[in-house]
Amino acid sequence: MRKWVVATCCALAALASAAPAHAQLPYGNGPQWRTDPGQVPNDLDGAGNTFKFAATPEDNNFPVNQQQSELCGVRGGWIADAHASYAFSACPPDPGGTRTVNTAWTVTTGRPDVSIAVLDSGIEWNDLGAMEDLRHKVRLNTGELPPPNVDGPSQDPYVNCDDLKGKPAGTYDLNGDGVVNVSDYACDSRVSADPPHGSGATYPADWSDAFARGKPVLDPEDIIIAFSDGTDADHNGYVDDIAGWDFLDDDNDPFDDVQYGHGTGEAKNSSAEANNGGQTGSCPNCMVIPLRVGDSFVADENRFAAAALYATDNGALVIQEALGTLNNSKLGRDAVDYAYRHGVTVIASAADEAAQHHNYPSSLPHTIVVNSVRNYDASTEAPKSYLRFNGCTNFSSKITVAIPSTSCSSNATGIAAGIAGLVYSAALNAHDSNRLGRDTADCNPLSPRACYVTPNEVRQLMASGQVGPTPQSD
Repeated sequence: MRKWVVATCCALAALASAAPAHAQLPYGNGPQWRTDPGQVPNDLDGAGNTFKFAATPEDNNFPVNQQQSELCGVRGGWIADAHASYAFSACPPDPGGTRTVNTAWTVTTGRPDVSIAVLDSGIEWNDLGAMEDLRHKVRLNTGELPPPNVDGPSQDPYVNCDDLKGKPAGTYDLNGDGVVNVSDYACDSRVSADPPHGSGATYPADWSDAFARGKPVLDPEDIIIAFSDGTDADHNGYVDDIAGWDFLDDDNDPFDDVQYGHGTGEAKNSSAEANNGGQTGSCPNCMVIPLRVGDSFVADENRFAAAALYATDNGALVIQEALGTLNNSKLGRDAVDYAYRHGVTVIASAADEAAQHHNYPSSLPHTIVVNSVRNYDASTEAPKSYLRFNGCTNFSSKITVAIPSTSCSSNATGIAAGIAGLVYSAALNAHDSNRLGRDTADCNPLSPRACYVTPNEVRQLMASGQVGPTPQSD
């Protein structure tokens, strides 16, 4: 039997200045958003994700493709693969042969009602490339927003205001794509893509779509600026938390003003929009809640804790943290336990000191701790392994799963958080299709939605590819 680095996706199958192409969101084939075998987006190789997501070996990579210790040469995490079928080599006891290549995305490409909270250095609204991947993916809190109007010129050169007209009053999803995001507010006269004190990007003069050249990019910060009125409309204790929160400066704009970029990269790794020529995240339909807890990946654990509590209380299903904290506090431990009890999975970085020491918050109980394995490079002698220990990543018995990745444990954390989002999406789809029974009594979600998969079950799926039948301890 073949065993894979990231068995999760097998389990799911069982359960340039040139402008990118206009993306598809949600990505995949509706109504439950999945792909056919061999169907991949045009930006699969962004950030080198082709091998990280793959479900097949490199052709003729012998003897690796015939060795169980090398996972029969399979390169990645069974997320997406351009092969509809593949002639696998014999890899005893597997006899090999041609078979359909099923991946996580043939089950689900994620759901926009599954949110991933990224606890990191914030988000760079002024990074054009990042915004092409993320500006439609940031979850807007409708509890702090009025419904959008269609009463002004378009603030987004890619949105035609005629397409937003004729919807009933009070509609948030004006374009009917199943997602409430910046595009729905593009023709609202209260919104400007170039507001005072905004930090957003502008399409350059050589942008391939001439109609967009020189125009400002509509991004979630523009929505924050337009509708911040100093009130806590949704009564959650955070005033105008429209698109995340800054726990470092204690305000409602999680902008990465020091331009460190780590949080932006994390959000792209898990949740970047697919099929736009940039980079696709491992869960391209999951939404992002940017929560700034530091000005780099080094943070105070109490700020991490406050953000984790916020994420749990405000509907996130996955907490993504590629941090190393300066301290280890009781509040941090309590926050992770709180998330766990309420059905929220914490994906945590093993950190990047090439050491065995404990890193916090990943060493806290009830986290899923990930480190990095990667592909070979030009200097690697045979065998050409795709299970090379990434020399920067930490190692210890606390590691839950090794993720095919390149930029150390941080890249592994982002990809793993997206995989967790796929697990939640698959569970919700199964329930909606009457293929999954009642919710479990093992977690108590704070949102009105029931709990159909627990963080412990997510851990089992990611670590082993299956749940039970022997109960796993907490």
